[in-house]
Amino acid sequence: MKKLLSIIFVSLLLSGCATGPDSTSQTYLKDTSLIKVGMTYGDFKEIMIPYGTNVNMFVWSKILNDKTGDNNYFVICIANDWAAEECTGAKAKSSNLPGYVFKGKLTSKINLSPYAPSKKFFEDFKLEIIENSFISGERYIANIIPEFNIAFKKYSKTIWTYRPKPINIYDFPTKQEQEQKKITDAKLKKENTDKIFKTLEAKFKEKCTSFDVTSKKYKKCIYDADKEEKKTIAKVEKEAQKPIVASSGTAFFIDNNGHMITNHHVIEGCKDKSQISYNNENIKAKLIAKDEFLDLALLKADVKNSNFINISSAPPKKLKRIIVAGYPFGLELSNDLKFNSGIITSLKGLGDDSTRIQIDAAINPGNSGGPIVYEENGELAAVAVAGLSKDKTEAVNFGIKASSVENFLQSNQIDLTLVQQKLNFSNDDLAELLESSTLYTFCK
Repeated sequence: MKKLLSIIFVSLLLSGCATGPDSTSQTYLKDTSLIKVGMTYGDFKEIMIPYGTNVNMFVWSKILNDKTGDNNYFVICIANDWAAEECTGAKAKSSNLPGYVFKGKLTSKINLSPYAPSKKFFEDFKLEIIENSFISGERYIANIIPEFNIAFKKYSKTIWTYRPKPINIYDFPTKQEQEQKKITDAKLKKENTDKIFKTLEAKFKEKCTSFDVTSKKYKKCIYDADKEEKKTIAKVEKEAQKPIVASSGTAFFIDNNGHMITNHHVIEGCKDKSQISYNNENIKAKLIAKDEFLDLALLKADVKNSNFINISSAPPKKLKRIIVAGYPFGLELSNDLKFNSGIITSLKGLGDDSTRIQIDAAINPGNSGGPIVYEENGELAAVAVAGLSKDKTEAVNFGIKASSVENFLQSNQIDLTLVQQKLNFSNDDLAELLESSTLYTFCK
């Protein structure tokens, strides 16, 4: 059977002892999403209960009494005065009261008693649209149901539904208070914008000296400089986060039993087939332990080495002079150990990584896993791990702190307390120590 459409028109009025929300407060309810499209009629009533309003319903009664099914509508107007005045009468144009159009399904025929809508027939109806007025709500439904106007005039009647007890839940701001809040918010936004601009101006004003400081072009220049710096930082961070893959690098002895430290990424693809070049021989180096997060690996070769690098127990300090030893670019450059010198520039790595230090001495591909030692005593300060791309940065390189190396060794039952060397040496002695302790490691 063809489904017939039903329409209920509802106008909520105030009782003589209660005050309903005016148009400003209803706008506030909508703007704060207390009232929103998609909410049920039951929830809608709960929002309006604090005002103690009566509900005056205009009902297309013939269809409601005869049929059930989908697409039943009603429109509500919440008023401080009689609905005929503020919703549909002489005061309607000036009241600015919205029309709330609800749509839903009736699961049974209803008895149009005065209290029918206060029961559960319409609780699950959903708010379909909020029109500018009660009349606009009527027109909205009329566009859906062409016979609406005639049917409404013929079958409509007024019934009273419920008179809830007034309770005070919402404390709505007055129109004046809302306007004052807008002014205050705008002022705070401007103050915050000005504060941010002053911070950026102090940083980038040297780049914008060609513009008048009072001009729009000057401000644009400052903001553009900030955007450009953020883009550069993002590129550098992305470059640094790329996984490092190598099949050769540098390692160094940490005791006189053939134990060596290098980077995990140096041996990652070797499948425990690493080798070292020692005393002009290629010797197998067994993988003992690894830490992918720290990027460390412990190797052991069947050799008896006399020299090794002590791990410093002192915390690193900025401006301390250091030496980097290694085989940059592998053996393609030459098989001679190379040194670079510099200072510790930061006690943290990229992204505030406290397991790393930053140095200004050059680190190139092939240096990975090599020792970074203190110039004054030859003790290990860090393990060379990475340098940022030279086309984006200059002298920004990183090493894994000696304390992290010590923790890694202790976690893998390597005790170095009994094998510490006591050295007093010149630069020549330091070069000899590094030459005899630093190794080229590779796999094929």
